[in-house]
Amino acid sequence: MKTFGSKPTAVILILLFNGLFLSAPSFTPAHASAGATIFIQADGTIFPSTAPISSFDNMTYTQIGDIYEEMQIDRENVVFNGEGYVIQGSGTGIGIHVFNRNNVTIRDVQVQSFQYGIYLDASSGSAVTNNRVTNNVQGINIDTCENNTVTENYVRNSQTQSIAGIWFFYSQSSNITNNTIVDSPGTGTYLRSSSNITVNNNTLINNGAGLRLEYASNCFSTENEIAYNEIGVSLSYSTNNLFFHNNFTSNGVQADAGQSNYGNVWDDGYPSGGNYWTDYDGTDANMDGIGDSAYAINPDNVDRYPFKNPIVVPEFPSTVAIALCMIAGSTAIMTHKGERRRISGQVAFIP
Repeated sequence: MKTFGSKPTAVILILLFNGLFLSAPSFTPAHASAGATIFIQADGTIFPSTAPISSFDNMTYTQIGDIYEEMQIDRENVVFNGEGYVIQGSGTGIGIHVFNRNNVTIRDVQVQSFQYGIYLDASSGSAVTNNRVTNNVQGINIDTCENNTVTENYVRNSQTQSIAGIWFFYSQSSNITNNTIVDSPGTGTYLRSSSNITVNNNTLINNGAGLRLEYASNCFSTENEIAYNEIGVSLSYSTNNLFFHNNFTSNGVQADAGQSNYGNVWDDGYPSGGNYWTDYDGTDANMDGIGDSAYAINPDNVDRYPFKNPIVVPEFPSTVAIALCMIAGSTAIMTHKGERRRISGQVAFIP
């Protein structure tokens, strides 16, 4: 969930939200078992037939109970709706795996404690949306794919061996939008050997690196909140990428631009402007909101038009309300046993 507006307030509330989550008692399933993988098979059938998944049309599959096995989707043109239920692992394997299948949507599911939470492999035209992916070594993995969307997910990987919350590898022409990625010791969002990826309106807080690009090109990063990471943005052998209208708030290193002369751009010209940097100390004599001097990352990477104040995204006007909703939603999820019902398209948990 993206939050903008009063940035110090937003960051504090989100960190309080994480503190609440960390302090909550852990959930140990009473009936967990190390069963075989559950399959949605190419012909539309579910194996085993006793799995807590239902479908009336072999197109939309709905989870009707918590799952304690790995799951694989082998059918194309389907929607898997988790209805807020859990898919729980034991630290290894893949929570939901889609291999060489297209047009698959995975939504409204909690995937936790796997090696890989959700993994799209050679699968394009698909969407991963509104999921809670926590305590996996790697959260959401998009490998050798194109035209995929990862949106409105909450990803938190607290394991010390964590590589990335959201990982794109050898992929292209995709969108990472409106996600919250926090507490990954490795990287919040990692684009490796990928191109034409749009990273828009995400919250990247308290990760090793908020956003990392390695051998990535022609990617577009805008309207992200990048705060309290060891490194805000890290670039390595990446070229022709564009960054503007992002808030860089109190990162250990705001940006590591990597090698020289790779053609990365840090603003959208005047009057559109560049980014907000908490350590920018320039003046604004004409009061247009843009600093009179540039913000230099290094001699080859310069934000020519840094903002003096945090950037506000109009569609998210109430930072406080959104952060409080996150806290309330987390509390409800942690007490997930109880009646589940749907209100305005969102899963609600009634204790």
